[in-house]
Amino acid sequence: MEKRTLLKKFFGHSAFRGGQEALIDAILSGRDVLGVMPTGGGKSICYQIPALMLPGLTIVVSPLISLMKDQVAALTEAGVPAAFLNSSLSLEQLRETYAKTAREQYKLLYVAPERLENESFLSLISHVPVSLLAVDEAHCISQWGQDFRPSYLKIADFIAQLPTRPVVAAFTATATKQVRADIISQLGLRNPLLNITGFDRPNLYFAVQHPTSKLAATLQLVRKRDGSSGEFFLLYLDLYQAYRPKTDGDKENINDDITFEIELIRQVEINIDYILMLVMKYHESNCKDKSILGTIDRAIDSSIQLRSKKDLIHGFINTVNAATDVDRDWQSYVQQQKQQELEQIIAEEKLKPAEAQRFVSNAFRDGALKTTGTDIDQILPPVSRFGGGNRTEKKKTIIQRLAQFFEKYFGI
Repeated sequence: MEKRTLLKKFFGHSAFRGGQEALIDAILSGRDVLGVMPTGGGKSICYQIPALMLPGLTIVVSPLISLMKDQVAALTEAGVPAAFLNSSLSLEQLRETYAKTAREQYKLLYVAPERLENESFLSLISHVPVSLLAVDEAHCISQWGQDFRPSYLKIADFIAQLPTRPVVAAFTATATKQVRADIISQLGLRNPLLNITGFDRPNLYFAVQHPTSKLAATLQLVRKRDGSSGEFFLLYLDLYQAYRPKTDGDKENINDDITFEIELIRQVEINIDYILMLVMKYHESNCKDKSILGTIDRAIDSSIQLRSKKDLIHGFINTVNAATDVDRDWQSYVQQQKQQELEQIIAEEKLKPAEAQRFVSNAFRDGALKTTGTDIDQILPPVSRFGGGNRTEKKKTIIQRLAQFFEKYFGI
């Protein structure tokens, strides 16, 4: 189907906006692109139209849950097969999305940058043809953005691991000359088409306040700007204020800090990379700022996927000391705990070691634990080793333990 036909059919527009068509044509020709377009300028159309025209899957790297949900909801309503992977999904929803991705039922899949480092996701995508990788909010790879999303710096590594390099398209609403150079360099864009339509928005302005009570100041702003005049505003709140030691004067406002911290947690992709960032902050405080531990617990409790990993994360935090390298030591800790726990299950349930190890490896690769069919039967011990117990009940116990093990270690 021709691009203008798709534009009308799925998005309801009769013509492209400035800069869109050139970027779309470049992508369809196999050329990398960098588009600098204002918020509301139609960046998403520049990769959604090619996604519908190219074979295979388009992966969209997006930093915020709310943006993923909005775009996927709009695409689904328009009849475009799209999905997202983030911490708002239950384990069952996560498995279903993995399975449909493996069956190539989606044209667009939205993920947070941290997902690209996930062992199970890498295994999944290695078997799915990827035609286009779109990087939204690409400025996060440069300057302050590295602190906001460190995993943006790993996107190039992900691209290098794909069986075939896809076209790479980067988009942002704001990028100085240096930031544009950083994006091109860090993502490894090849002879990209650079299309800058501008980022100035006359109806936007910036203002900074340092109120005594953030809650009272926010309420005042909301009451002054109720939207009836067509004026809207975006409010950024300082999450990291919670990291500094609290004085007696601060304690009156601590509930405000927690309220806004929780609101930010609801918007940000809460995954293990975010938790490790908090652990680094705790490490930098020489393990003295216990308020960060509270922030970690609240973040874990807000994420469906991380709740089952709480004991594992706490166990790692208890090992943190002056010599800890958080990123490196976390990976070592997880692998060690994972192997020890699996060996314990194998020994206690008298499973066949090699078959059980292979069964679990396949589960992490496929994103699902197969509890029916012959696969599970092959790891069970001989009947003579059941000790007179009921085979059906024994099988249920083994499945339950393996399911808990899988949920604990899947996704990290």
